[in-house]
Amino acid sequence: MLKQDIRTYGVCIGVITGSITLGVYAYKRLFSRLPPGPFTIPFFGSPARKNELVYETNKRLAEKYGVIFSYWSGTQLKIFLNDYNLIKEAFVNRGDEFSQAPPENMSYFLKFHDRFITVDYNEDVRILKRGILQAFRGLFGSGKTLLEDRIRFELFHKFYNIKDDTPIDVGEFFKALSVNVTCSMYFGKRFEYDSKEMDELFKLSQNYFKWFFVELTLNFTNMPLPFFLKKIIYRKAIQKSKDAIEGMRQWVRSMMEDHDDTEDDLVSAYKKLVPEAKIEEIIDTIMFLLSDPLDVVPGVLSGLFHLVAMHPEKQQKMFEEISNSQSSFLDQSKLPYVRAFIIETLRYANFVSNSAAHRVIKETTLQGYRIPKDADIYANFYAVHMNEETMKDCFIFRPERHLEDNHNIITFGIGRKSCLGEQWVRSQMYLTLVITLQKYRLEPTPGFNKLKYQSDVFHLPEKVELLFIDRNKSD
Repeated sequence: MLKQDIRTYGVCIGVITGSITLGVYAYKRLFSRLPPGPFTIPFFGSPARKNELVYETNKRLAEKYGVIFSYWSGTQLKIFLNDYNLIKEAFVNRGDEFSQAPPENMSYFLKFHDRFITVDYNEDVRILKRGILQAFRGLFGSGKTLLEDRIRFELFHKFYNIKDDTPIDVGEFFKALSVNVTCSMYFGKRFEYDSKEMDELFKLSQNYFKWFFVELTLNFTNMPLPFFLKKIIYRKAIQKSKDAIEGMRQWVRSMMEDHDDTEDDLVSAYKKLVPEAKIEEIIDTIMFLLSDPLDVVPGVLSGLFHLVAMHPEKQQKMFEEISNSQSSFLDQSKLPYVRAFIIETLRYANFVSNSAAHRVIKETTLQGYRIPKDADIYANFYAVHMNEETMKDCFIFRPERHLEDNHNIITFGIGRKSCLGEQWVRSQMYLTLVITLQKYRLEPTPGFNKLKYQSDVFHLPEKVELLFIDRNKSD
């Protein structure tokens, strides 16, 4: 009896010892040689976030752990690259390795944006992306004034109702303008302001942005739970996202049905450059591109014009530079201070604080650390832009720095999965600023307080009210 008890006891000890050994081995296999980061709780991840925005968390962790860190969100490992050279090494020099997309990305089971966010950078994606970029260049590339003409036309209509003593909600002001500029450039069609068609598009866009980008892309992704549990918890949001996406898809489809292929617009140019593209591919491509002008551009212009109003001496310097040159996209080289102001705005405001998630084709190493195949890898733009070691006086808004030296700025992504809308956003920023400053001086409203921001997806101001003072009346 005693021998049997001893034997049983020995077996138990062996099982326990073996389990511990296997557990330690598995732990070391899982965590060994990973980039440094905060403590991890099994299944729940790292308690990395405090009462702060995502970009604030990532900046704090970058300051503590250096150019590369990692933490766990639920069972998902996230790795952040916080140095320009390291980001370039991964996403540009080793783009073949780092261009995978996370399969559990929300759009994976929403069946949307597959060609640009969730699918690997394969030949089909290359063709589609190349076609879009060529279409953009054909519309407002070298020697083209089509975009400038459309913006001037819309601004003329919007300027007509401006009064010197009435605060203007910059985001709302430019949202309607951006819709018409975009629709005329994409489809060859514009809407009357305050029309039923424009209101309908605003509502569709608002739902699409809220449910897909904020509730799912941000909140779903950062919830520290296993993926299958998050899908259960977020089933309502997932359905709302599907409804919002389908609403936008139907709207784009209706615009495509009424489209005239003889128009000088993006759809016509894209069809000519990629004749093999299917109608559904074009619809999804246009939907992807609409997120910038409908939701991002108005917020970016709000942030830009806010900085213009808050720095009157810099505004005057831009006005003097503009006055000595004709407003045209071709004049950017002749307006170096205006261009420097825009670059500094993109750096200082950090409208996009980090890249979309990347993954590697297979397990690899970076900076001496192990990069597992299933880890999400991000470029931390905010850490690059707000680093005192590489960007002197980084918390001071100083456009002159971009006239003195070439600084490494990443505003719309880098490498193969960089933002397709970069040229579009930069062009609208430049042309809208130049044309507006020709006619108006911008001033903050009395009693202005600190800006509040919409969400972590895009670091865009909630509301900016400014006074547009007619230069002809004030001089």
